[in-house]
Amino acid sequence: MKHFILLLLLTTGFAQAQDLKGKIEYDETVQFKMNFGGDMDEAMFANIPKSNTNSYELIFAEGKSLYRSSTNPEKKAAPKQMFTTDDGAQIEIKTKRSEDVTFYNMSKKELVQKTDFMDRVFLIEDDLKNLKWKIEADTKTILGYNAQKATYTEDSTTYEAWFTTQIPASIGPSRFVGLPGAILELSVNDGERTYVATNVDLEADYSSEIESPGKGKKVTREEFVKIREEKLKEMEAEFGGAHEGGGVKVFIQKN
Repeated sequence: MKHFILLLLLTTGFAQAQDLKGKIEYDETVQFKMNFGGDMDEAMFANIPKSNTNSYELIFAEGKSLYRSSTNPEKKAAPKQMFTTDDGAQIEIKTKRSEDVTFYNMSKKELVQKTDFMDRVFLIEDDLKNLKWKIEADTKTILGYNAQKATYTEDSTTYEAWFTTQIPASIGPSRFVGLPGAILELSVNDGERTYVATNVDLEADYSSEIESPGKGKKVTREEFVKIREEKLKEMEAEFGGAHEGGGVKVFIQKN
């Protein structure tokens, strides 16, 4: 009888996830890594913004989800950032908004991430077994939902997530899934990149828009990381090192 009850509970939970639909909005913030070249005085750039924030949304229905740039007109445009150096020069930072799309099929454990890198489009097929979450005892409230902490480490990168079983679907921002509830907050390496939910709407129906991205070069995550690292090394060589002059170089990498 105990085995029957457990199976019934697990089946019921999966059915609830399949029936869930809605949208979770996130602010995704990236801390800039500055690399000053040549004889440039870092003090001149003391007022430069240290981070960039953009808005994204996670839509989900029928056991599938899609993480994409916000479709809200007020949040869609990437904000311009201005700063003034100590000598009075006005400098404007323009950031290209990421149009990455991540599709997840909960029942098939299928995750595909479409990303643009160096004018090439890649379709990264992820192995969800790599996300070995460790659920912790810590809890807190996020947007009125009871959330629990979970962590995992991949290579030298640490991830801290806060998920809620009150939204019983294994979904989250970008490629971060695999917990028994929706991830409402996530931090990479103590805040180098953060994902913070700003709104939850469990009435919205975007089921017709949730499709796996189609065009791009299919690669594994390991293959993509290798390609990215090689190209970044080429960029460093092209623009010069610390003794060859040049400008401020800002590299933003997706984890």
